[in-house]
Amino acid sequence: MNRPVIEKDYFVEGRKCHYAFLDGDSALSPIVFLHGVTTFGHYFDDVISHMNLENSIYLMDFKGHGKSDWKNDYYTIESYSDDIYSFLESLDFPVHIVGHSLGGRVGIHLTATYPDAIKSLSILDVAPSVDMAGFMRLANAISKVPIPFDDRDHVIDFYTNIWGASKRFIEMMLEYGIKPEQNDQLSARFDPNIFSLPMDIIQSEIDELWKASRSIKQPTLIVRGEHSDVLSPEIAKELQTAIPHADYVEIKNSSHSIPPEQPQALANVIQSFIVD
Repeated sequence: MNRPVIEKDYFVEGRKCHYAFLDGDSALSPIVFLHGVTTFGHYFDDVISHMNLENSIYLMDFKGHGKSDWKNDYYTIESYSDDIYSFLESLDFPVHIVGHSLGGRVGIHLTATYPDAIKSLSILDVAPSVDMAGFMRLANAISKVPIPFDDRDHVIDFYTNIWGASKRFIEMMLEYGIKPEQNDQLSARFDPNIFSLPMDIIQSEIDELWKASRSIKQPTLIVRGEHSDVLSPEIAKELQTAIPHADYVEIKNSSHSIPPEQPQALANVIQSFIVD
């Protein structure tokens, strides 16, 4: 896919929300990509570069992430979902949602809450519940993010040795997930408070998302990374039971971070699934 990328903003209650747009065939339903916690819409750049579909593409930055504004409040699934729906109301078509991790959970909420706005749902390596090993790994890594980083080498060292990220993930973070500060220092673009929900809210969200999953009627794709510590095989089976009509695919040689690790394999799966 070789199209110009246009960077744009929209506003929700005075907050700037950012997205990247690739124009396509107006007769086809747009594809809206929703990223995971701490990342950004451009996390899917390598995936869409391998796709041959003619649909318009939207790469959304959630609030508190990327170039979108932060919010002085809890970052809940419902509030992320409402922000995205505010944008979807401006489009003429139902859309295909592709959500990774946090984006997949938001996609479940969107699809169940606003079914007329969603044509299909692709859930990438997540479910309403996640494996505690992966959850604790992410929570621990986020809690250790330096504020600020001393320089680029500090960023690379942190994401390599503390986060355990791949080389490509780090390259993408440096390009889209890090911003300059004073004295040549750097900081992450995500709000450190994105992972600070109280446990009662977290549990309530889990319960509500399982209920929402069982109500989904749209074509649905569930994708798991072969070596994921976030979506275990057992939880993946539970999600398949909740959405019995869903297709299920496992991406070989991938951890939870499927988009930067196996972009071509993921692109092939997504474009085989999406039908207009």
